[in-house]
Amino acid sequence: MIFIYNLKNKPMGLDTSHDAWHGPYSSFNQFRHKIAEAIGVNLDSFEGYGGNVPFDELKRGVRWLLDHSDCDGHITPKRCKLIADDLKKIIPLLEDGVWSPKSQAIKFMKGCLKAYKKNEKLDFH
Repeated sequence: MIFIYNLKNKPMGLDTSHDAWHGPYSSFNQFRHKIAEAIGVNLDSFEGYGGNVPFDELKRGVRWLLDHSDCDGHITPKRCKLIADDLKKIIPLLEDGVWSPKSQAIKFMKGCLKAYKKNEKLDFH
């Protein structure tokens, strides 16, 4: 993984609580596209990705991951559980490897479960 550093010598990119994600925004974007692809969804057709399909039409827990800001905000404990439950079903469909969509999904799922079990928000910053 390659990080770009800002003037304060801190890596630039997405960082979340509960060790769900630490990495470049571009990798997070690719990760979400791979999740969508695995469930047969063209993410580019949805609002926020250049399309006009509202995320309300995606009736899956992972919707809360795909529709979330990539730089700030939070995911509630209840939505973390929905995401984790859906990722558990999606993970077997993903490519395997060290920095693969599968390993990223496993880490994100574990982070969501940590947040849920502690009844804490999963923070994005």
